[in-house]
Amino acid sequence: MNRRKFIKNGSNVAIAFAVADPFLRTLFAYSVEQFAGKIPKRVLGKTGEKVTIMGLGGWTVGRIKDEKVALDVISKAFDVGINFFDTAHSYQDGRSETLYGKGLKGRRDKIFLMSKSTKRTKDEAQKELDLTLKRLQTDHLDLWQFHSIKTKKDVDTIFAPGGAYEVEIGRAS
Repeated sequence: MNRRKFIKNGSNVAIAFAVADPFLRTLFAYSVEQFAGKIPKRVLGKTGEKVTIMGLGGWTVGRIKDEKVALDVISKAFDVGINFFDTAHSYQDGRSETLYGKGLKGRRDKIFLMSKSTKRTKDEAQKELDLTLKRLQTDHLDLWQFHSIKTKKDVDTIFAPGGAYEVEIGRAS
C-alpha cells in the first residue's frame, strides 16, 4: 500500500482520533480491521528507528473529556499499528502524558515515545522531565524536544552552560 492510498483510505482513522464520538469510534473499529499492521513505516532521520508515517498526537488525546474514551483511542491506535506517540508536558497540564502512561502500559518496548519541554534551564528542564517520565510510567523517552522556541534568547539559554541541552533523557534522576 503506498502513502497516497493509505492517507486517502485512512482519513477516517484520523477523524476518529480527533473527534472520538460514538459514530466515528464505530468507523474507527472498522478501520482497525482494515489497516491493522499495514501502516507504512519510515526510518526517522538518522536514528535507525522505524516509525509509522502517522502518529497519535497527545494534544488531541488530552482534550478528550472521558478518560475511558481517551484510553480506547490510545489502545486502538496501537492496535491499528501506530507506533509513534507524541505528547508534551504542557498539554492539558500533564493530562495527556498521564493518559499515555495508562494507555501504553506494557507496550513501551513496541513504541516510539516522545515528549517536549518548554523549560530552558537544566534544573527546570530536569524537574519537568522527571515528572514527564513519572506520568508516562517509563524510565526513558525515545525523543525529547524543546517546545515553543520563539526567540533567539530561548535558543541561547537552552544551549548555554546550565541550559536545558545538558539534561540527559535516558533515565530519570
